[in-house]
Amino acid sequence: MKKVACHPAFTLVELVAVIVVLAILAAVAVPRYFDYQQRAVATRMARDINVFYYALRAYRRDTGVAPPEAGGGY
Repeated sequence: MKKVACHPAFTLVELVAVIVVLAILAAVAVPRYFDYQQRAVATRMARDINVFYYALRAYRRDTGVAPPEAGGGY
């Protein structure tokens, strides 16, 4: 009498269930990822503007006048 090899394997139903769960997680995570990207860009812009503002204030404090406008020669 031959012994039947019993190899544990996933059934089709189990594989489909895992794929459905992963799809649900991706559907939740992807929009949040893009939202975080947009907020990061906005935060960086605000920080850059803030740095520029403080640089202008420091220039005016050091020289007593507003910085000259860039123009003409460029």
